[in-house]
Order: sequence, then structure tokens, then C-alpha cells
Amino acid sequence: MFPDTLKSRLLATLFFFTVIALTFIFSPSGETSPVVQAFKSPGYCMADGGPSVVYFSAIYDTKLQHPARMSTNVIAREFVEYLKGRYDFSPTGSFPSSCPRFGDVGAAETSKRDFEARARQENKQVVETDWKYVVDEDYVAASYSNPEDVVGAVQRNRRPTHTYCVSESAQGTLYTTGPVDTGTAVNLSLWNRGFDQLLRQKFSYKGQIYCNVGSSVDTGRMLAARVAGARAAARKIVDTGWKYDSSAVATNSPSQPDNDPEPVKRPAAPNPSRQASDLALKEMPESVAFCKKDPSMSLIFICDSFGRAVYNYRMAHLSEAPEPLATLVAANKVQCVECVDPTRVSLWVENHAATDKLSPKATNCASQQVIINLQKTPEAKRLTEFYKQAVTTCGR
Repeated sequence: MFPDTLKSRLLATLFFFTVIALTFIFSPSGETSPVVQAFKSPGYCMADGGPSVVYFSAIYDTKLQHPARMSTNVIAREFVEYLKGRYDFSPTGSFPSSCPRFGDVGAAETSKRDFEARARQENKQVVETDWKYVVDEDYVAASYSNPEDVVGAVQRNRRPTHTYCVSESAQGTLYTTGPVDTGTAVNLSLWNRGFDQLLRQKFSYKGQIYCNVGSSVDTGRMLAARVAGARAAARKIVDTGWKYDSSAVATNSPSQPDNDPEPVKRPAAPNPSRQASDLALKEMPESVAFCKKDPSMSLIFICDSFGRAVYNYRMAHLSEAPEPLATLVAANKVQCVECVDPTRVSLWVENHAATDKLSPKATNCASQQVIINLQKTPEAKRLTEFYKQAVTTCGR
């Protein structure tokens, strides 16, 4: 059909463009390839491990449809679980522990480079972790169908029906159980006590344990992240297979009469600590409702996290007379770093920066400063104060 000369030119041209394409994809220069540039909604995670180290993840694709909004804490919780499994990790320090999301890979790479450079300037070690985000297809679907409330759309279909427990990994072995289908009326205080008792009696374990309830998907992802971290650290992982069973009561019926019966035991006196623990658990819905009704807290806090923070505070102060929740909040006694939602903080800052006609550079700087200050001092009522301080520092 074509003359031999034209056919040769076509083949040469096709070969040339094939080589160019392969060069871009497999380029060793470290530049972003077209494959990576195709990321739909990229992000990365970072977490401050204290005075000497900041952990980062690789850039990943959430595949969310723009302009869908999703609290990045959904992803950050998995990243933190991985860090707890692999390192002696405690989420504190001067860096925001979050998983920001961007419109393109270039913006994500620039942000990550800036934070890594700043960490090194503060003499912190930058640790590039092996953690990988596994796309949650439910959130992807919700980003198309309900972009204004992605998390709400997913969580409304994910009832908290499963419970799992883990030990801290610092002692070399990670003990786990679950997720177990426990229904929606699980008593976490009983699970915590039971799992702790099992580990102490069977494995001579002396350390912290943690039980939580959620949907089958969420608990599975959290536990998988913790296990992945422990496995990366070459720690031993023991799935105990334990679950709390209220019906597991000894029912010995001796065939021979007991000629020397034991004296009848009086009922044990009520355990004040257990009673306080049960009350703390029952208070969680009230704490969540308190957060949602408060104008400042509901603006930038994840209220479910606040409920858990109040529960943890009560558990840490069982020997003290319980103070009313409003008193605890007024006195700033519940320091809930994980309550701060960086996505909502950033949106709030961006809206106010647009009104104040700040430059994009100043807006980005102010957003980061406000998030950092809120994670240092998680008091929602100081949001405006921190914003004004950030504008003074970052300029206009």
C-alpha cells in the first residue's frame, strides 16, 4: 500500500516514539514519570515522632474524584498504626501529623520536599517508611456520588460491629485478636480487661493493650496496618484467637458428694475502678454530642476522636473524683491532638485567606502554621488567634 521508502520512515518514526516513551517511564533521573503523573488524587503522610525524627510515606494515589472532600485523618490513622507496629512511636512534636491530599503530583512532591527540608533544618532525622496506602474503593465511590460528605457517606454504611485488640510492639512481640463480630453493643472495658488478663496469664506480658470497635472493613485495615509495621520490624506476631465470652463460666458438677465443703463465699464487693471504667464507656456518646454542639470544636475537630480522648482521660484518672465534661473542656484537661482535622483547618484558613486577600504562598504558610499550633495546643477556641499569629509570621 505504501512505497518502501515511506514504509521505512513510518517504522523509524514509530520506533523513535516507542524509545521516548520507554525512556520517560523507566528514566533513572528520579523525575516524575508520566505513569506517576496520571495519579488522580495524590497524597503522602507524615508524622512527628518527637524531638529527633519525622516519618514520611511515599506519594500514593487515593483515586478520589475532585473536588471531593475527605478528612485525611481517615488515612492518617492507618499510617500511625503502621508506625506503632514498627517503631516506638508517639505522635508528638512540632510537625503536623497528617496525610495531605493534592490536585497533582507536582504539588505533592513540592510539599513533601519542603517539609523534609524543614525537618532537617531542625536537626530531625527524616525516615522514609515502606508503608503503602491501599485504596479504599468505598471512599472512591463516595467521592463521585457524595463529594461534599465522603466520610459521612461511607461511615453511614459501615456500622461498628467488629472489635479487635492489640498489644504495644515495643517489647518485641505483637499480640493480637480479631476482628471479631461483636455487634453494635460491645463493652470495650470488658474486652480491655479480658485481653489484658489473657496476655498476663498466658504470655507473662506486661505492657499496654488497646481494643477498639468499628466496621469489619475499618478494623481489618487498622489491624492490618499494625501487623504490617510489626512484620517490617521483624517482630514476632501472635494471633491469640481470644475473644470475650460472658458465658464462659466454670460449671463444675462433681459426681461424688463433697464431704468437706468450702464455706459459702460472700459476693465480692463492687470494684470502683470497674464501675468508673463502665461509666467512662457509657459517657462516650455524650462526649461526641458535646463536641458536635460546640461551635468551635465542631468546626475543626473529629468528634468521634474527642469521645475516645475523654474516655482515655477518664481511664487514666480512675482514682480521682470525676469532673463534669464541661469543666474538663474549660480547663483544657483533655488534650486531643488526634481530634484536629487538618483538612477542615486548611479549608477554614483558605476561606479566611481569600477574604483577607493573602497570596497563595502566604495562605499555604498560614495553613501549615495553624495546623502545627493546633496540634501543639489542641484548643479549638484558639483557631482565630492562631490564624492571626500565622498571618503576622507568613505575611500577605
